[in-house]
Amino acid sequence: MGKSLGVTMSASTLFMILILFLTFRSVVGSRYAFLPLLISILSVIYVFGLMPILGIPMTELTHGALLILIGLCVDYAVQFQSRYEEEKWRGIHEAINIARKRTGLAIFLSLLTSVLCFTSMSFSGVPGLGYFGLLLSLGLIIAFILTLTFLPSILSFDKYCRKISGENKERILKIFMDLSLSKSRAVVSIAVMLLILGAILSTQIGMEIQHRKYAPQDLEAVRLFDELERITGGQSTYIIVTSENINESYLKFRVEKVEYSGNLKSIYISTKLEDYEDYVRMYNEIRSYLKFLGFKEFYVTGDPVLDMEIGRLVIEGQQRITLTCYFLILPCFLRYTDLSKRL
Repeated sequence: MGKSLGVTMSASTLFMILILFLTFRSVVGSRYAFLPLLISILSVIYVFGLMPILGIPMTELTHGALLILIGLCVDYAVQFQSRYEEEKWRGIHEAINIARKRTGLAIFLSLLTSVLCFTSMSFSGVPGLGYFGLLLSLGLIIAFILTLTFLPSILSFDKYCRKISGENKERILKIFMDLSLSKSRAVVSIAVMLLILGAILSTQIGMEIQHRKYAPQDLEAVRLFDELERITGGQSTYIIVTSENINESYLKFRVEKVEYSGNLKSIYISTKLEDYEDYVRMYNEIRSYLKFLGFKEFYVTGDPVLDMEIGRLVIEGQQRITLTCYFLILPCFLRYTDLSKRL
């Protein structure tokens, strides 16, 4: 992660420069085309600075959140600046005021719904997802503040009125709009069919809980681990902790070692696990077998049990945070509808 962070951040920035140059330049001209990227970079830097203050560690999830922010934080400035260009014929300051009043309200409601969605990740029970949502929320809030303060300050120096043409993009958008209007029933039918298909296929999503599979598979440490697992037959270790006299030679599982701590006995069982179902199956099999032998006072623990519990939290939290997200944004949607009618 340490090596890739600089590379991925640089690649994301270069891609944003290319996209803004190819698309946004025709709307605002070359001079101010990259202002949204500046807002995004400042937002990400501020979030970086807040991470140690808030005690947020760098993990696989938070690492990805910083990259996502580069794209998300561009959006508010693009909308504000586009509206400013449309109204600039009225005068620089008047155009800024109109953009702040009209577009500022729209992006505030967008910010509110986004922050509520990302904040709902805290209800998943997995701290990593909570940190992920918190970083995205902080980045968007900072981008919103900069869009309404820093960006107008820069635009106030704009003294040139340009006639910008976006006919090509407008022509493409008009094609999609005309198609949607003329084939409205077909579009709605396709959307409903995709909704049903997506709901059905979502039940087939696999659960990946082996952290080493998140890492690049060409790493020497990963290759060595895979080779050792091939030779030894498995490196996933369950631990049976008990105060009863369990004779490990009677167990049908492969016992790696036995340790004693006072009156407690720890039996280490090694096996090879591939997916979430294997983790659950092996855990239940160990418990069922010990109960079949007549033992009652024991605990099954170890890294596989911890990974299995995290997987369970992710599965259970997925539906919970989704419902929480919709519940939180519903009042915002109703408020947005009311404001739209007034405007």
